[in-house]
Amino acid sequence: MSDVLGGSFSSVYHFPRSYISPYARSLVSSRGNVGPSAAASGSGLQGNGSASCSSGASASSGASPVALMAAASVKETPPAQTPPAAHSPASEEHPLMKATRHFVGGTLGGMCGVAVSYPFDTVKVRMQTGAFNSMVGAFTHVAKNEGMASFYRGVMAPLSAYGIIKAITFGTYGNCLDIFAGQKGTSMAEGYKPSYTEIALAGFAAGFTSTFVMAPSDSIKIAMQAGSIGGGTQYKNSWECAKHLIKERGVAELFRGTGATMARDAPSMGLYYIVYDVTKKAMPPAKADGRHAPWQMMFAGALAGASSWLPVYPFDVLKSRLQQPGNDYKGMVDCAVRTVKADGPLALYRGLGPVLMGSMPLHGTVFMVYELFMDATGGH
Repeated sequence: MSDVLGGSFSSVYHFPRSYISPYARSLVSSRGNVGPSAAASGSGLQGNGSASCSSGASASSGASPVALMAAASVKETPPAQTPPAAHSPASEEHPLMKATRHFVGGTLGGMCGVAVSYPFDTVKVRMQTGAFNSMVGAFTHVAKNEGMASFYRGVMAPLSAYGIIKAITFGTYGNCLDIFAGQKGTSMAEGYKPSYTEIALAGFAAGFTSTFVMAPSDSIKIAMQAGSIGGGTQYKNSWECAKHLIKERGVAELFRGTGATMARDAPSMGLYYIVYDVTKKAMPPAKADGRHAPWQMMFAGALAGASSWLPVYPFDVLKSRLQQPGNDYKGMVDCAVRTVKADGPLALYRGLGPVLMGSMPLHGTVFMVYELFMDATGGH
């Protein structure tokens, strides 16, 4: 009878260890069949479930069949199987989808940023091209004499182009980091932490590639923003302005100032992403899941935008002067020499105030929208 209970019966009825062990012990104890060795066997069953039939049999010969059944049942219980490690959907994502996500997020962030900050850019151009010496004077004059709509004159060129520009910068930056992570046998989605050298190189590449869209966009924007100065040509829209510039001076006119644009954007983008990364790491995440809140993203982006302007701002002044219609500069060096000679070295920082004020909402919005889009689509 004990063979039946200890063998075939236990192979059919596998009771949970947490249920059998105390139940079996209580039955055996109530019959007075627990000897020293049986008690030891029972404690082994309760502790780790590794007792064997032989250890159960070594108890007193009068051990209950129920105790034998419990020992055999625990012995034959299969070990717990560890489930296979789950794969992150982002790590298995097609490379094209990864690249597309960066581009779309950058586009949305860029367009939202321009819409928020464009009036500051209009004032900056008026100051850089010599029309005004103070930010307050420029704001007052434009609002009083030209109307509030003038602050958004030429906005369609950067609004459409800046979406593309930020798609290029964030797309290039994000994909460069993915390449660096891939060289180490991992990915950004799996938590790879790039070095600051890698961040700087990715940012430099982002600024370089965006130049070829930024330069013609800025040429159109500046021609429209400066159009009301000194009886300049008034354009109805960005498309009319572009056609006029091409007709009067050729396609090359749209790319005038490309060298200054590249000298500005390539190094500034390297600094831009480093400051953003450092600032985010310095702030404890505000959310319980370990992520930063939107206001933290916006603060880090605002600081990154303002910081990245300071070392390269003179190149922006030279670019604006080179791209102003009707100028006779022979190049960036000639423009720099003549500007400093005529107006002094501080002329290279004219308009810095509105730039810094505009860059904070611009880049704060850009980073916040980009990060939220990446979080919402599983990109982080």
